[in-house]
Amino acid sequence: MQYRLTPELTLLTGLLEQNPQAPSRSHAWSVSTDGSLGILLPLEAEWRTRRFGQPGIYSLGLLYTNAKQTDLYLGQSGGPGAKALEPEPAQRSDSLRIAAA
Repeated sequence: MQYRLTPELTLLTGLLEQNPQAPSRSHAWSVSTDGSLGILLPLEAEWRTRRFGQPGIYSLGLLYTNAKQTDLYLGQSGGPGAKALEPEPAQRSDSLRIAAA
């Protein structure tokens, strides 16, 4: 939905369901919320202006969700940054290697 407050300022919003089962064939035309993780509520303000003879469109938006999200700062490691992978142990080779001198 959008609502034009003034000729230069417009508010846009929507309401979406966050549901991983939504693309399935059994959910195609269903209004059921079975399997829903929550809602998404986007909100955007759009300002159309003309400064110095040039047209411009500036947008400011936010997204609210009540679905559980992974913390992007802490992640799976529980600390800041990416989780370091453990180096794989060197593989032992029992075969005989002959080097030419």
